[in-house]
Amino acid sequence: MHDNYRPYIVIFAGVIFLLLVIWGVLFFLQKKTYTVADNPGSLIPSDALFLITVETPATSIDEMKETVFWQELTGIEQLQQIDESVVFLDSLIKGSTKVQDFFNSSMLYLSFHEVRQGLNAGLFNITPKRKYASKDISGILKEEFGLETLNQYQFLDARIFEGHLPKSDTVFYSFYKGSLLISSHSKLVETSITQYNSGTNLLSDKEFKDIFKISVSGNKVFYNIGNLCDDINKLIKLDKHEFLDCKNFGSWLALDISVYDQHLTLNGFLIPAEGQNVIPTDNPLEHKLPPVLPSTTFLFISRTSGGQGLDKNDQMSNNQVYTNSVSGNNEIYDSNNISEIPVKQTGYALYAINKQDKEIAPVFVIKLEDEVFANELAKDYELKQLNIREYFAEEQNIYLYRINKNDFLNDFEMFGLSNDYKYLLCYGNLMVALEIIDDVKSWYDYYKNKRMLSDNPYTEKVFEQLPVISNYLIYTHIPDLISLMDDLFTEEVKDFLAENNETFKRFDRAAVQLMHQQGGIFQAHAVLSHNPGAQNIPEKKWEVELNDNVHKRLYKVISHVDNTREIIVTDSSNNIYLISDRGELLWERELKEPLMSDIFQIDYYKNDKYQYLFNTQNYIYIIDRLGRDVANYPLRLQESASAPMALFDYDNNKNYRLIIPTESKKILNLDKTGSPVAGWMYERSNNVVSKPVQHIRMEGKDFLFVIDNTGRSEILNRRGQVRIKTPKELKISKKNPVFYDPTEDKPHFMITGNNGQLIEIALDGTISKFAIDEFSEDHFFAYHDFTRDGKKEYLFLDENVLSVFDYSGKKIFSYKFDNDINVPPFVFDLNEKGLFAGVVDKNSGKVYLFSGDGRNMLPLVIRGDVPFEIKANDNKGAIEIVKGLNNFLRC
Repeated sequence: MHDNYRPYIVIFAGVIFLLLVIWGVLFFLQKKTYTVADNPGSLIPSDALFLITVETPATSIDEMKETVFWQELTGIEQLQQIDESVVFLDSLIKGSTKVQDFFNSSMLYLSFHEVRQGLNAGLFNITPKRKYASKDISGILKEEFGLETLNQYQFLDARIFEGHLPKSDTVFYSFYKGSLLISSHSKLVETSITQYNSGTNLLSDKEFKDIFKISVSGNKVFYNIGNLCDDINKLIKLDKHEFLDCKNFGSWLALDISVYDQHLTLNGFLIPAEGQNVIPTDNPLEHKLPPVLPSTTFLFISRTSGGQGLDKNDQMSNNQVYTNSVSGNNEIYDSNNISEIPVKQTGYALYAINKQDKEIAPVFVIKLEDEVFANELAKDYELKQLNIREYFAEEQNIYLYRINKNDFLNDFEMFGLSNDYKYLLCYGNLMVALEIIDDVKSWYDYYKNKRMLSDNPYTEKVFEQLPVISNYLIYTHIPDLISLMDDLFTEEVKDFLAENNETFKRFDRAAVQLMHQQGGIFQAHAVLSHNPGAQNIPEKKWEVELNDNVHKRLYKVISHVDNTREIIVTDSSNNIYLISDRGELLWERELKEPLMSDIFQIDYYKNDKYQYLFNTQNYIYIIDRLGRDVANYPLRLQESASAPMALFDYDNNKNYRLIIPTESKKILNLDKTGSPVAGWMYERSNNVVSKPVQHIRMEGKDFLFVIDNTGRSEILNRRGQVRIKTPKELKISKKNPVFYDPTEDKPHFMITGNNGQLIEIALDGTISKFAIDEFSEDHFFAYHDFTRDGKKEYLFLDENVLSVFDYSGKKIFSYKFDNDINVPPFVFDLNEKGLFAGVVDKNSGKVYLFSGDGRNMLPLVIRGDVPFEIKANDNKGAIEIVKGLNNFLRC
């Protein structure tokens, strides 16, 4: 059952083809040469479904096996045999330098043909380079592979051999005209020889010959588009649709295959069939419709028009004349001829309103020239205008019309993809048609809240792999397409998709693009994306745009009004913002200087209403939840701060202490009014302190840690007196905080030295040192129970490597990043979900969230350049992440 459509799943994935080539080639070699054919392509039968060409096939196997696409697809039961064969053959070929040299000197053609209904088979055509053209390689076959010849017979002017390898099926082969022909079906070898002699081979197909000429040598796939589309039609329960009749596009498509990170790309050429004009041949344009399509769009087809209007063969349905009075240039457009209407792009899309109930909304979009106002055109077609305020009370820049008939839209539609549209919404130079008024409201809700297709980072990464301009763009979100349109598939296809549901979920997006070039040739481009986190696809909840790029990090605060999470952030222009849990900008204001410290919440008036406390280099601020200054704040410091402030509430009685190191080596101890605290006895540190003073309470005592720029440490009590005396030669890491372990038998503090040496300080001052590994002076360190086994683990982040060790020093996992990490890791405790470590690679914009066993919980397409915030979501198994990138915050 699966054999009927397995080849097309393979075609869609692409990479499998190249591996099939290697699989077949390594099995079979034959002995000597005769007259060499002018072009090995003349030995390919004319009924080929598709053709693969491979240079130096032996060198490709390792690279392709390492790709995520190969690893995923060979996890499918129906394809596992291919993987087993490749592993077996790989071991054989690497056992002989003679065999490796032969294959690296060969050109290989692999064509697939229908040998009988429902059964396809491959023909291998191996053309060795000149140095092997006259050599007898039967010895290699016998010695290296144990090939046994069972039979041979004369066919025309060739000898065809029948043989088999140990544990393999019977194969037929012939060394003919300088090529080694191999197939599991003798009919294909015979047809190759027959058509070579008659001149009716694949190269006699003019369209194939033309595209074969313009395709550079190398690893390529040539698709017979007509046959492919016929078979696709067999997979779905629909009457044959014009859109799926690929003969309209051309006969052959030539593509290169490449894999970049999580994307498989195919790039090549298409020559349309003679007399077909389905594809527009005007100038390609940039596609600008994704910004007006909802983020849940799972199928999108767009066509651009680089001329004055659409296809000049189309005719309008009425006799209106449109005057472009908006631009002021008084251009006249005759609606009798659609070529006069300034349409630049049209698009057809399906998006999901409710995936669970499979509610799908079709939408049709028309984009006019930028200077054209869509509303003026709609009026000229005598469409019934509706009162927009009945539907969108707050919006005055959009216009809504009732469509009594679809003649107007049918003139613009592509491929006959017509729907019973009833409403037309005009906005600027856009016309958006939908079926029911609820769909109109749904579309506008997506648009207003910036939840459009172009805002989705996954889609953005797919489009980045494609040229900016084209004539046609087809995009699909594969899991949604399979889920929401499953009623269209045959029962056999449904079974196959259900069996491999988890794999196909990770092949999440695909796009195809056609771009017209000179001489009637089209460039063809396609992208298939693999997303390892596709089972946890993030959905944008809200987005806020700041005046400038996000500065430093995000700060989570709790609203005393409804106990929800809120975010405070500053930008590079020293503006500070408070953003609600729903993404509302509650207030923004300007600071005198860049933010220096964390954001602390204090109850200044002891009335359970909280304010925000922080410092810059020369000021202390306290701001209330409405963005107003509290009391006589901001206060100017008498001398500049050398480090961020720390806030202590020793007895949890809201008698706050503000601890601020200064550039004169003093450490200020202030109360909430900014006045010095009586009884503070600390004078000066030995060197400037540039990290916050840290407070730890253990065994009923307070410990204040002061670490200066040389790494020298002081451990003080509340009054600033020495509580634990540390030796002067003890040097502490300047980048990392102090951690504590309240273990009953041995409570102690845990810190690291300059080279990552672990240092334990007991409450009596006893110091123990030991090393797990050697690290640089710039390492980051954390000490937490990530695995929730009751024992704390050691986390080191040094240069571009994250390593986590258990309590005994055994490495649990490590991860190597693309770049050196210069932002310390940050830890999240999500209760029953566990403890997680967050990391930001500012150079690449990648963000990571590691679980205790080393799994990155965030899909790689999520981007951020500052430390983010997360929280558990009410939905089972879900989390929310608020991250900053450039001047945007997204939840």
